[in-house]
Amino acid sequence: MQTYGLRRVVILSENGGNFFAQSLRNTFIKNAFEVEFYKLMDTDIKDLRSERKVVFIIADEFNENNLPMLKDVAAYVIANSHRVVLLGGTDEVDFVKRFIPASLIMDIYYKPIDVKAVAEKGDKYLNILDYESKKKTILVVDDNGMMLRTISKWFEDKYNVMVANSAQKAQEAIENTRPNLILLDYEMPGISGTEYLKLLRCQRDTKDIPVIFLTSKDDGEIVKKVVALKPEGYLLKNLPKEVIIGKVDKFFNDYAEKNL
Repeated sequence: MQTYGLRRVVILSENGGNFFAQSLRNTFIKNAFEVEFYKLMDTDIKDLRSERKVVFIIADEFNENNLPMLKDVAAYVIANSHRVVLLGGTDEVDFVKRFIPASLIMDIYYKPIDVKAVAEKGDKYLNILDYESKKKTILVVDDNGMMLRTISKWFEDKYNVMVANSAQKAQEAIENTRPNLILLDYEMPGISGTEYLKLLRCQRDTKDIPVIFLTSKDDGEIVKKVVALKPEGYLLKNLPKEVIIGKVDKFFNDYAEKNL
């Protein structure tokens, strides 16, 4: 996979004098990365560029004494959906983690830290950011028209959504556009969800497409049958909207971490 943009990373240091921060900066530069290195004592973080980045935060430099600065950093990260790598001692990292959403933390390094090992993973972090920044396509397959409309509405702001009311229609859709994820109804007339998953897994062009089952039955036997087919997961249709969206978002985050 191609690396993201100009191979640019951001390092945030309170005063810039930290030996570890300087060492990390120099190691990234030696590995041909462009580094934005900010001394937070001399920088108004609100003035920093807002495009999504991988941000390395030197956690050792934050404590209760400069809490307002840390809160500004957290606000900057959250507002721009930056992905964060935390570095430092256990107590210091745990302190900073209180202010950074877990969903934005890409990796954590505890002391002692090998800066070469951190820099060597730079391309992986940028590839994950690149993957996350591209709008994904979800194919929703369900014979219930209302369910199709509802789920499509839920995801349309963040994802490209295709819909199909049968396995046959789903296959036609895939031939035109390969989705990044299929949300598949477990029970459908004609070719059922389980039968369609088996069909997908037997075809060279579709065997690697991730599938999450949708089911309306919270039944132990049904769950066992679903899990036995080894989909990427299953969701109950009666879960709240926020939970279903969150599960799909988490799937894509986890997929990037494992496969890039």
